Amino acid sequence: MMKNMEEFLGKENIEKVEEKDWKPVYKISKINEGNYVLIYFTAERPQAKELEKNILQTAPKEFLNRYLLINLADEKRNKIKLTKKDKDKNVE
Repeated sequence: MMKNMEEFLGKENIEKVEEKDWKPVYKISKINEGNYVLIYFTAERPQAKELEKNILQTAPKEFLNRYLLINLADEKRNKIKLTKKDKDKNVE
């Protein structure tokens, strides 16, 4: 799957890959432990949608049980808005 992602996104657009042995708080599909892989990459929104459709959704369920794509640019924007709103509340 990583090879497919590198080919699809371009190796230069994958910024960091972290592997973690975390235990989920609750069972997911009767599984109570597993390996988590965090992949930080740069892609335009249409390319990320294609990645999800062509690679993540088609991966075998015993290999990739769940995934989540997060747009960090949106997260940063939301955090800035919240921070600004919080500051405005403190001023009043």
